[in-house]
Amino acid sequence: MPERQILKLSDMYSVQDGQPKLELEATLLNISGSNNQKLKEACRTLGEYAIYTDKIRAYTEE
Repeated sequence: MPERQILKLSDMYSVQDGQPKLELEATLLNISGSNNQKLKEACRTLGEYAIYTDKIRAYTEE
């Protein structure tokens, strides 16, 4: 998964009928592993959460 990805609400619909009247875009930031290291350093809670989720993934794979 890339470090940053733009998600569009209209992409979630299987049937797309013309141009949407309103489009919602959200930026997804990947914080797993070494991704977005500066962001995790700037926000201690986010960095600790990333460590926590990485450990959970590692333990569930065992």
